[in-house]
Amino acid sequence: MTAPSVQELRRAWSGDSATAPGQGVTGGRITELVATISAGRVDDATRTIRDVAVLGRVSANRRRYSDQALQDAVRLLDGAKVYLNHADNLGRRDVRDYAGRLSGLYLDGDKVRAREFHVVNEAHWPLLRTVETDPAAFGMSIDADGDTRPGGNGLTEVTRLTSVNSVDVVSAPAANRTMFESADTGEGPSFAELEAAWRA
Repeated sequence: MTAPSVQELRRAWSGDSATAPGQGVTGGRITELVATISAGRVDDATRTIRDVAVLGRVSANRRRYSDQALQDAVRLLDGAKVYLNHADNLGRRDVRDYAGRLSGLYLDGDKVRAREFHVVNEAHWPLLRTVETDPAAFGMSIDADGDTRPGGNGLTEVTRLTSVNSVDVVSAPAANRTMFESADTGEGPSFAELEAAWRA
């Protein structure tokens, strides 16, 4: 099944959460690749990527984030740890996968951005900084808990976010629809594989 474009999703369902169709709010895990690392500036001196896109209003995974959910993201993602790749099936992390933190979250229209993604792990900087010339190479994957409900036209509305488990940098190869949205499902080369290839 081909993922719909962002424009198709926006046409399918516009409006705020108060008028969205569907009932039956349920809580649960929300894991989604929602944005490529579209950045304004890369600062080598401080290993910082500025104005990073973290979350969009509508995803190609057929989710629409309400105003409340976007505001929750601004609050919950400020100071969030960023890792390379997802945790394993048991939720375990290798300390070497820790990349850095997001700070200065803000709403930019229908997108949530971080003023700074500070890369603490110097070993990961040479590859991460390539977003300056190839912003669609990697994506931010949000792993959060929140409430959802059925929406119109087959969309699921995320009505609010209650906690953030992690923000993961994953590869987002050819599936990007725009600089800010991706239909990538996590398949394809891992970040570790990309890093190994870059270092070879």
